[in-house]
Amino acid sequence: MCKCICLFYVYAYVCVNQVFAKALGEAKITKFNPLGEKFDPERASALFNLPANGKEAGMVCVCECVCECVCV
Repeated sequence: MCKCICLFYVYAYVCVNQVFAKALGEAKITKFNPLGEKFDPERASALFNLPANGKEAGMVCVCECVCECVCV
């Protein structure tokens, strides 16, 4: 595939992502990143919990994705 077509797909992705983010913002849906915060089961879910050296129990140490949440 030539560079022009690849750049087109990257540009299209960026444009769609911006429109999608704007639509989510208008619906009051914003990014939520709990990394470094105390775990709150009302806002997030966890696959497992295990102790980590130097970290307080219940703190979020690893976040696989930055989620979207509704802020009311």
